[in-house]
Amino acid sequence: MMMKKFIWDLDGTLLSGDFSTHEISYFKEKLMGQDIETFLKNKYSYLMEYERTFLRYDTKLLSDFLSLRSGLVIDETVIMGWNEHSKSVPDTIHTGAEEVLSYLQSKGYENILYTNWFKDVQEARLRNANLLEYFSEIYGGELAIKPNAIGYKKIIKDVNPNEVVMIGDNIVNDVLVPRSIGITTYHYDPLEKSKDKNKIKTLKKIKEMY
Repeated sequence: MMMKKFIWDLDGTLLSGDFSTHEISYFKEKLMGQDIETFLKNKYSYLMEYERTFLRYDTKLLSDFLSLRSGLVIDETVIMGWNEHSKSVPDTIHTGAEEVLSYLQSKGYENILYTNWFKDVQEARLRNANLLEYFSEIYGGELAIKPNAIGYKKIIKDVNPNEVVMIGDNIVNDVLVPRSIGITTYHYDPLEKSKDKNKIKTLKKIKEMY
């Protein structure tokens, strides 16, 4: 069957950003006078908890949730500023990313990005990495937080799931859930720890298969 859409995860698949180091100065400035050490230590786990609790990302919901969990005053303007700050995070482009995206585009396939973070941040990062031109559509966590299958269903629209491919590094979010609704999935696993039947060590493997 001829594939039509290739859906890509961003972080850990196409790009890897040094967020932890980059964000420390921002939060120290914006939350000055508050005890932020625990927040910085647990920020990632707070975000994972948010993603398990809510269907989508929203700046007001996130600010309320982080304030409740951390005991700090984190208003919506802090979240919005965080997003702006994150647009300039130093990113590493994964080997083969541009080559594969360019190849698929030249073959007439549609590249789509689906990421759990805010769309405008991820779009800016793609632009900075010179990868934005290869994507026809970009979806963020405002649509639906992975691993909820509803996001994938909205993205593929009226296309048969059998005509869609998903590539990502998270075995649940990017592989098992979209596979459960009929999408062909590949687990990007450069460290070769995956036991998934469709694991790939390099992104260039996609080019070889399609």
